[in-house]
Amino acid sequence: MTVRDLSPTRRRRDATLSSTGVNPNTRRLSWGATSKPQPSPPPLSVGHSRVEESPAPLEEMGSRAHAVHGGEPDYFQSISLDLPHKLRLLPPSEVTFHVPRASLSIRGSGRRSLHLRPPPNPLCTGPSRFPLQVVGPLGDGLASLFRAWTRRSPTSPDPSSAVPADVTCLDLVVVMRAPPDTENFKHITQTETSITLQWTKVEEINTYTLHYNDMKVNITHSEGSGTYTVSGLTSATEYSFTLLTVFDYAPSRGKNITAVTAPPDTGNFEHIAQNETSITLQWTKVGEINTYTLHYNDMKVNITHSEGSGTYTVSGLTSATEYSFTFLTVFDYAPSRGKNITAVTAPPDTGNFKHITQNETSITLQWTKVGEINTYTLHYNDKDVNITHSEGNGTYTVSGLTSATRYNFTVLTVFDYAPSRGKTITAVTVPENPADFKTIGQNETSITLQWKGVTNVQEYIVSFNGLEKNFSQTTENVTHVISNLESGTRYNFRLLSVFDYATSSGANLTAPTVPPKVSSVSVTERFLDRATLELNDTNKGWKYKAVVNDPDAVVNENNFKNIVSFSVTNLKPGSEYSFSVTTTFSGLNSTPHPGVIVTTIDCSSVTWDVTNSSIRGTVEGLFSKATASYESKTHVSPVGKTVSFTDLHPGATYEISLEYNLSSKLLPQCSIKLPIIPPSLTARCSYWASGYGTGISWDTPGGVWTAVE
Repeated sequence: MTVRDLSPTRRRRDATLSSTGVNPNTRRLSWGATSKPQPSPPPLSVGHSRVEESPAPLEEMGSRAHAVHGGEPDYFQSISLDLPHKLRLLPPSEVTFHVPRASLSIRGSGRRSLHLRPPPNPLCTGPSRFPLQVVGPLGDGLASLFRAWTRRSPTSPDPSSAVPADVTCLDLVVVMRAPPDTENFKHITQTETSITLQWTKVEEINTYTLHYNDMKVNITHSEGSGTYTVSGLTSATEYSFTLLTVFDYAPSRGKNITAVTAPPDTGNFEHIAQNETSITLQWTKVGEINTYTLHYNDMKVNITHSEGSGTYTVSGLTSATEYSFTFLTVFDYAPSRGKNITAVTAPPDTGNFKHITQNETSITLQWTKVGEINTYTLHYNDKDVNITHSEGNGTYTVSGLTSATRYNFTVLTVFDYAPSRGKTITAVTVPENPADFKTIGQNETSITLQWKGVTNVQEYIVSFNGLEKNFSQTTENVTHVISNLESGTRYNFRLLSVFDYATSSGANLTAPTVPPKVSSVSVTERFLDRATLELNDTNKGWKYKAVVNDPDAVVNENNFKNIVSFSVTNLKPGSEYSFSVTTTFSGLNSTPHPGVIVTTIDCSSVTWDVTNSSIRGTVEGLFSKATASYESKTHVSPVGKTVSFTDLHPGATYEISLEYNLSSKLLPQCSIKLPIIPPSLTARCSYWASGYGTGISWDTPGGVWTAVE
């Protein structure tokens, strides 16, 4: 490439090409001499440039190039350069400049720029090839922009700057090397709609440009680390940011980062279940985000969930404890603000839950208080009862129940809103007492009881005298015989209806057994018109009753210690009377003990016909045997009421005895001693003592006699 000096008398071969800032809007350009100031354009860039293709075919050796800023041309020293056919932007690595001495300086920068060596031929009489090489302290960081075209010499007030029309030239704009990128460019915070970026300031450079989303933001920052908050963004979105350090009009290559906005919180975050050691949480999935973080108790849990509503069970917790949970949606590295809830673990069940009393319409329950928890819930029959209890064992009476019914009770310890699993027991109400409890019969050793059956009850207990007898029966009228009892005894019966373990309050009944039959009754005295009956009194609680089958008979009772005596009067002599003696106890009579009373006969009232050898008389009254006894000899009268004894010993006194045979036992009816007429005498008289006396003599009589008169 050759460079032609258009005004040889005013150019020097080793002239320096320089640009000096006269004021913020001008640049002074020179090659060996100073040209007049020209307006300074903004930095050459795509946004401030336009491209013009050559209006005529390019020359064989190349094309002319001209730099255009904002549509107004800047004229610099022209050189010839072989260019490609089509206009293009050449990266610095493809264009080299050899600048051994010349320097380019910009006021206030303090930076050394590149040096340009003048072309070997000061006249640009024709295009020639000229290699360009970048040298100097800035290395290949130099950015050079070229625009090429073929044109005639422009109109200029300085004739020395005219370019011949036949020369293909390049207007070369040398832009100083781009400043370095910031050493640290990062995102420091984000929200759902913004990202805050931070970077380290580059030396004394205060101007930066931020590119994102086809947007460009110029930022001026003077002190410390730079920060900028990009707002108006979309949540859960990744953005690419490029930060360029800008020195004068030259940007750095640019530092790139990606950053994301925070995702929104889940729409719903709640606890759905808990037990004593865990809490199950549920949330609504946020869009297509599958990553979440749960914070609790200084712990952090990362959760991945891909479909539907998310759930997570936090385990290893302490019962009856409140926990604070924060749930964050995570997009890439960015968490959402976080949704907070508090939830509690379930408390433990009470250690002891039982029923302690019950009646026909209520059951009283008792449980052990759990720690400092005062709130409990009782569930039964689809009902919930909330109970507050603060001290000692808790008790609660459930009323309005149905008798003889089984109920399931569950007591739950409640901490905050969380119930325990619940402790369940079964308890029953007391059945009703049996109605119409009575005796329908008894004997000496048993009592028959009867009552109306109780609804839902099949089992009963009869207790008496310290004994209990259980039995089952389901009929409407229940009958039960209590046997092996003692006769003549009063029993106190208590009848209980039984439902499960619960018994009714009991129906009471006193009933006696029939007293025993009198074992024996003795007729201890018999008289003409009365008799005495006696028996042993074996039980002072018993009474006795004697009945004689004669309406005229009168019976009077006389007791002596353990002897019961009945005096039966107003009887007739020589008569037989039936009687019965009955034991009575509590209105019950034993089987009667029968007996017979036979009154005696008055033998002296009989008209006896007595001879010296016989006795005869008619006796009124009962007797079955009559005897006449003298010494060892006994005469028996023929049967009948006429008593007759013959062949008796004259003069003897006979004991007449009448007896009555009663059940093979001879009862003495009466006795009497009757002397019969002594034997007859035949006497003879004779003179005795010369006639002075008379003597009487007789034969010795038979029989019994004691004197003769």
